[in-house]
Amino acid sequence: MIVGEHRLIADEPVSVGGADAGPAPIEFVMAGLGACTSMTLRMYAERKALPLTRVHIELSHQKLEVDGVSATTSCAPLRWRAT
Repeated sequence: MIVGEHRLIADEPVSVGGADAGPAPIEFVMAGLGACTSMTLRMYAERKALPLTRVHIELSHQKLEVDGVSATTSCAPLRWRAT
């Protein structure tokens, strides 16, 4: 994939037929959610003149099987800590 000036590789793990040459698509989705959340917290802190030195975001997802088909359909609650 080409995103602006960046080249990204998405793939699946070997266990599901991929070559594990890059993150799986759901991992890109989760990374985007975490990045957006941390940037929003930083922006809010700057606008409110709140001291912020670190943001820690934890995300997870769960693969569920529906009618014999595995799909990512559930995301755990977003947990974050700002200091």
